[in-house]
Amino acid sequence: MKKIFVLSFVVVLATILYAAGLRFGMTGAVKEKIKKLDEKVSEKKVSAPEPTEIPAPTDLTAVVISSAQINLSWQHNANNLSLNGFKIERSTNATNFTQIITVTQKNYNDTGLTAATTYWYRLRAYNSAGDSDYSNVASTRTSLVIPAPSLFGMGPQVWLSPTDYITSTDVVKLNELKPKWIRLDIIWNNIEAKEGVFNFSETDRQVNALSESGFGIAAALFGTPKYASAAINPETVDLNTSSPKFPEYKSQYITYVQKVVSRYKDKIKYWIIGNEPNDWWDPTPSPTEYVVLLSTAYKTIKEIDKDAKVILGTVGPVFDAQGYEVSKSTNYYPYMEYTYKVLDDIRIRNEENFDIIGMDPYRLPKGPDEKRDIILENGQTKAVTFKEEMLEFKRLFNSFGHANKKLWFGELGWLANDTYTGDRTGFVSESKQAEFLEQVYSLVKNDIELNFIEVIFWYNLRDSAPELQYGLMKADYTPKPAFETYKKLAGGN
Repeated sequence: MKKIFVLSFVVVLATILYAAGLRFGMTGAVKEKIKKLDEKVSEKKVSAPEPTEIPAPTDLTAVVISSAQINLSWQHNANNLSLNGFKIERSTNATNFTQIITVTQKNYNDTGLTAATTYWYRLRAYNSAGDSDYSNVASTRTSLVIPAPSLFGMGPQVWLSPTDYITSTDVVKLNELKPKWIRLDIIWNNIEAKEGVFNFSETDRQVNALSESGFGIAAALFGTPKYASAAINPETVDLNTSSPKFPEYKSQYITYVQKVVSRYKDKIKYWIIGNEPNDWWDPTPSPTEYVVLLSTAYKTIKEIDKDAKVILGTVGPVFDAQGYEVSKSTNYYPYMEYTYKVLDDIRIRNEENFDIIGMDPYRLPKGPDEKRDIILENGQTKAVTFKEEMLEFKRLFNSFGHANKKLWFGELGWLANDTYTGDRTGFVSESKQAEFLEQVYSLVKNDIELNFIEVIFWYNLRDSAPELQYGLMKADYTPKPAFETYKKLAGGN
């Protein structure tokens, strides 16, 4: 207000002096000076500077669009003030910011970013008078690039106890082998041993290590805490093989699935429901009970991530010393008959509850080209090679309208350790293990009749318990011949 008053006073004074000069004969030079002063003051009055304080932008938000794009938007709050635009700054550590661009609009799409990376943003408005204060800081993480399904998968968990989780050395070896996909078991009783108390620390570590290495992850959800087990005596059973007691603990199972899927949905898109439920199911395997579990998991997963894929639990055979499938019992349901019952129950329920079919078609000690007896869905026994066995299952899938669904092997491997001195039932030599591995992958990759098989998770990366000598390496990471065979095949894929 004072500035306006002073300017007005000067203008009036100049006008009076100029008029007086005209009247009393002021010299031309003096009159000219007064006239210029009048013009200069008038010019200053018209072009007075704008306010220097520009309000800071607010409500900056960052929304992830893809593995390479984050969209920003904000409020500028400048009202009627003239703005030149906004200076946008970005950081990858929340501390050191670098200006990346200036824009005139109230939004910006930041592209060309690195996948699975957290970015922080802030911005300022600016005009000829200067810059505003900074906006709030907004951050988000770009999504992970999920690789396309590949035949070359690996099941690196040597067993199921918390002491046998994937190690940093395992990850180094996986990067050397170059599988595209990893099966990761996220077992209920390992993360919620006590009702309502969840511990994700080890699972977080494994998921992060695998995803940061660029592997696709298929997570298997199974096992049951003691408090929710359907086993007759939960104190005496392997909780990894135990099924949950429905409907009493259905809500707790849903909570488990919700927490896991919500936590890892940006890194895991494929979910295996159950593990060999035709065998690993207490007190006795039940196709009907499994379908209820599958349906519950499917609905829960799809509500959280509509793009997720659900894999029907990987059924697998139990076999004798010669590799022939054993008969039905209270503890075992022949895997083709079990699959038939599951698919029939799904048909009767008339609901969609899986996207991919899973199986674990072990046949040790038989090789892929050798015949072994399996039990068909009608109870009859048939001698089949590996290819013939897969085509029998394909016939079964087609009969229930699932001709377009792919098949994933959750596990496949052969016992082999030439220096192992324990019970060698079912073992083959280390050289045979490498030979069988190459035969399976070459057959599935090159035989058009088997093109419905999409992923094979080889079991296992390394040996563990005495009875689990399936590894491509021994327990001390000494490679077997199959290690180099797998490496050659996967690297050339």
